[in-house]
Amino acid sequence: MLGPQVPINHPLVQLFASTVDEVMRLHVASHGQEPIRDYLTRLLVEFMRAERLDAIKDSEGRPLRTLSEMMAAGDVRQNADSFEQEREVNRLLGDLILFGSGVMPAYLHRMPLGDGWFGPADYTEKGRESYEVVSSFDYGDFANEADLFRALAEQFDDYVWVLKRVTERVPLYAA
Repeated sequence: MLGPQVPINHPLVQLFASTVDEVMRLHVASHGQEPIRDYLTRLLVEFMRAERLDAIKDSEGRPLRTLSEMMAAGDVRQNADSFEQEREVNRLLGDLILFGSGVMPAYLHRMPLGDGWFGPADYTEKGRESYEVVSSFDYGDFANEADLFRALAEQFDDYVWVLKRVTERVPLYAA
């Protein structure tokens, strides 16, 4: 989480929580999943800060701009210094793609891809894969979050749909 955490009783948090809950109740595949509802609410609140779009950084603290750079930063075979960094970068990348797909698709599709090998249809798959990596950390301090990220990976398209419906009810972005 970037910056100070927004209190759970803040009106913005309450607005997002009630809207996400309302939309999820209408969507059978995501009905009754409180941890997901809470995660999507926190995601919306966090991305209200523009710096959240630049959360993935290189070793010198500079924001990474291309999807291929972000992917390399989240892979211990390339630029990640540890498995924990791999997990965190993949969480951030999954979050960015989920938020971008549901709330700001124009931003996501304008993101430089790098290496010329990635296309718009691959964003959903990359978001899903990033959450799968995070869910594979099912031990120690990460064990209690593994199921949450597994669900995000398995139902990625459903949660994009939820965020799109939230955006229709609470105008968050105009491209």
